[in-house]
Amino acid sequence: MTLTRTLDYLLPGLDEPRRFTVSIGDPEPDPLPGGDFRVLVEITGFARPYQRHHFGVDPIQALLLGLRIVPDVIGALAEPGSRVTWLGGEDLGFRYGASPE
Repeated sequence: MTLTRTLDYLLPGLDEPRRFTVSIGDPEPDPLPGGDFRVLVEITGFARPYQRHHFGVDPIQALLLGLRIVPDVIGALAEPGSRVTWLGGEDLGFRYGASPE
């Protein structure tokens, strides 16, 4: 199963937001010898699509690290001065709990 969230992307000077999609694939074993687990993170709807595996020592860590990176990737893909929202708010809902130290 792939987890998907649709977000709104408002570019400067436009009244109507565009939509883009974040998808997180199921955790799976890393096919490399000695590998741990990975999830595929895909973000589509920007000028440049993003598709990359993120890794963890077990399926839960791979999933959490994949989710945690999404706001940083969106910040890098979004045009300066644009606004990205989910359910009308700035919190995109990808980072929960305390940050690791």
